Amino acid sequence: MKKLCFLLLLLMGVGSMQAQYSLVLDTTQSTVGWTGSNFAELNKQRGTLKFSGGGIDMKEGLIQSGRFSIDMRTLADTEGASKNALITFLKSPLFFDVGMYPEATLEISRVYYNTDDTLDVEGFLTLKGVRNFITFKASLASEARAMVLRSQLKLDRNRWKVDYANENLMGPHKHDVISNIIELDVNIRFEDGC
Repeated sequence: MKKLCFLLLLLMGVGSMQAQYSLVLDTTQSTVGWTGSNFAELNKQRGTLKFSGGGIDMKEGLIQSGRFSIDMRTLADTEGASKNALITFLKSPLFFDVGMYPEATLEISRVYYNTDDTLDVEGFLTLKGVRNFITFKASLASEARAMVLRSQLKLDRNRWKVDYANENLMGPHKHDVISNIIELDVNIRFEDGC
């Protein structure tokens, strides 16, 4: 009888292990697009960032949690006349301070499924050493041995102490003020880690 109970417990454990698995972020196919602008949103600048790693934990086909690393040193501008000057400025201690904080992290702590492919996500974003709670909506698409998560986020950069020339400044240089809002277009592809 003891042997039978042990065998049943073993089989139950194997079954639950099979229901839990991880998907690994594909750094070559995953991107973060960013958009920033001045206070009046007339002079928009766009660019990209690259992920350095990460993945999600799955249980019975549903996302349970996840963690992703963004390499801030890959900050690039995709348009605009002064790309080199802009990127140098954005990487400097006046803005993202990439030398001191070369990595940003996004943690997924809870996922609510509205439908099979639309989600409400809760988690934490760490940028410049500041960790803040965030929520965002995402869409999910499944492909052969892969899953693609897409989201568009709007972040108030002041929450992460990226407060150079923010909208709260007034005076003769108001047109040079940078919008507090940074828009992110996130496209993450996960490969089956099995």
